[in-house]
Amino acid sequence: MIASCGIIAVLSILLFIQRTVALSNLSSSNAICGFVASTNVATIDGYTQWECSVLGDPVTDPCESPQWEGLGCNGSAIVLIDLDEIGLTGTIPSSVGLMTALKDIGLLGNFLNGTIPSSIGSLTSIVYLSMGSNCLSGSIPSSIGSLHELLLLYLNTNFLTGSVPSTIGELLSVRELYLFNNSLTGFIPSTLGSLSSLRALSLNVNHLSGTIPTTVASLTPLERFSVNDNWLTGTIPASLSALSSSLKYMALDSNQLSGTVPTSFASLTKLIFLWVQDNQVTGSLPTFVDSLSLLAIIGANNNYFNGSIPESFVLGNVQYLDIEDNLLTGTVPTNIGNMSSLKDFSAGSNSLSGSIPSGFGDLSALMIIDV
Repeated sequence: MIASCGIIAVLSILLFIQRTVALSNLSSSNAICGFVASTNVATIDGYTQWECSVLGDPVTDPCESPQWEGLGCNGSAIVLIDLDEIGLTGTIPSSVGLMTALKDIGLLGNFLNGTIPSSIGSLTSIVYLSMGSNCLSGSIPSSIGSLHELLLLYLNTNFLTGSVPSTIGELLSVRELYLFNNSLTGFIPSTLGSLSSLRALSLNVNHLSGTIPTTVASLTPLERFSVNDNWLTGTIPASLSALSSSLKYMALDSNQLSGTVPTSFASLTKLIFLWVQDNQVTGSLPTFVDSLSLLAIIGANNNYFNGSIPESFVLGNVQYLDIEDNLLTGTVPTNIGNMSSLKDFSAGSNSLSGSIPSGFGDLSALMIIDV
């Protein structure tokens, strides 16, 4: 009797597992029908096999030959949705959260509207999530912090509002985070400092306010840091010099930042692009730029820089140098002819004196000059 009960128990467990797997696959298939119901995918040329019954079941198996266009499968589980730039309209269905095997969602460059469903937080295996360049609105769901395997997040160029959720600091594997060109408000969360694998952080063209959190200095692999075109105030954190081994692109322009450019930035020897224009930065132009041998782009116009243009500012690799609309005095350095790569030099709307150095005639790459 006891043995029979044991056999029945084992069979019951096996049956439960079998039913669970079947339900999982059924949920995944039904979830893809959510996209059919909420978007125009089935009407797009090449995607007409995306067909579901009135009961919400796929007419053909999405993962069996011929596999539905734009899907990738591992067995019967859908692991990839690639619908980038196909003219997709409609909304993202909340049923997407049932597709727990998903590793890659590509919805870039369409016309999707509505909100990002909070059920997205159930996709704990996902490594690539791209919803950029759509018409999405509403806030970024806090559940996004559950995506611990995520490497790349693209939510840029939408109409997203609200604050950047603090839970975004829980994306410990993320390498690229693009939230630019939205209408996000509030402070930049200090929790971003926990993203120890982050290489690119783009929060530009939003309505973010407050100061640049010093925790950004903890992101030692960071190569690209863009917070331009926001409403940020306070000073430029000297602690950003801690990114000396990685930072190549820093865009702080078009904010309300004040104070001086930290002298500690002399350690940012990998820096290629430095944008600080359209702020309220004061003091003299940084004399340490001669230690930044890779620097090619300097945007420092429309600030309150004063004093003269230091000769150390004349760098051979610089292609673009804009220091117009400041409070600069003195003359243009005579060693300007050493800037053999210079294509654009703008220093107008200052209080400079003297003549234009003859060295400008030696600059064969020069296309724009404004003094």
